[in-house]
Formats: sequence, C-alpha cells, structure tokens
Amino acid sequence: MTTSVDTAKPSHDHGLSDEDLIKFVVQEELNKKTEDGKDLMSRQKNVIFHRVPEKRSDKVEERRENDLVFKTDLLDGVFNIKLEENSIEKNVQIGALVSGQRSSSSCHIQ
Repeated sequence: MTTSVDTAKPSHDHGLSDEDLIKFVVQEELNKKTEDGKDLMSRQKNVIFHRVPEKRSDKVEERRENDLVFKTDLLDGVFNIKLEENSIEKNVQIGALVSGQRSSSSCHIQ
C-alpha cells in the first residue's frame, strides 16, 4: 500500500509540519501492517471441519470431549498432524444439529 504526501502545498492539518505529517503517516502505515500481520497469524491457526458427527448426550462436557477426540484423531490420522495436550485453544460448533451432525465445526490451534 502506498501513501503519498504532497509537501509542496501548504499544510492545513492543525499546524503539523510536513516532517511531522510524514512521520505520522508512516507510523499509521506501520501500525496497520502490524495489525494485519497479527490477524493473519491468528487466522492461519483456524481449522474448519464440515459435517462433524456429534454425540447425542445431554452433558455438554461429554459432547465437547467427543468433538476434541474426533478432531484430534482426524488431524493425526488423515493429515499426520499430532497435537499436544490442550493444543486446541477454542472449539466451536456452528450450525443446526441435523441427523446427528452439524453443518460446520471450528477450532483454533495454539
């Protein structure tokens, strides 16, 4: 992304000198790049699973444990990705339960 500053024109920016304005614009761009980098790193660790079978149980903890076991086994068995204990930071079921399956499921890996 390129930002240009015309230093030939008089400044109408509340008394900032051209040098201060340039410093401000550069700092703003650096802040945006840093924020974009953090967001990208966070999204790189998201995994979305589709049509995950869900255990029929009234106990939420039991369903969560079953989800984690399924996802861990799938990542290990199919993709050869071995997760350490507590590697899944966030586990979310998305969509309505239909015939024992949700449309999607998501997890964030540390």
